[in-house]
Amino acid sequence: MTTTYCRCCGKALRGRSDKKFCDDYCRNIFNNKKNEESDELVRKINRVLRRNRRILKALIPPGLQMVRMSRIHLQESGFCFPFFTHTYTNKKGFTYQYCYDYGLLMLNRESFLVVKSRSLPILNVSAPVSPSVEPSMLNENAEP
Repeated sequence: MTTTYCRCCGKALRGRSDKKFCDDYCRNIFNNKKNEESDELVRKINRVLRRNRRILKALIPPGLQMVRMSRIHLQESGFCFPFFTHTYTNKKGFTYQYCYDYGLLMLNRESFLVVKSRSLPILNVSAPVSPSVEPSMLNENAEP
């Protein structure tokens, strides 16, 4: 019989022959480290998306559903344009880029309409494709 060792701490294992960890603590430590490495990019993207949503939410005064905003104001607030959760194209053909329940419609190169959705459009949802994303856009220290 060969001796197996805990994948986390290296102690010799006793008990079942297919046992991988000496206890729940070691199993949790091992799996958390494994997931931490693989999910770091997802966490950074989610931080940017949440920050974008906070910025859009703060721009719409209570009681209103939309407001016009300049590109410069959005940029100064820390908004990161390439990051959005989904798009929605209305019947008139205008495409909104959403961060969860808050969206942007480009009116012209320097002006946007910021909207709050009453309900998320489940149909016509497409995944964002942004090949121009740079690592600096994921800077977790950049706060609005």
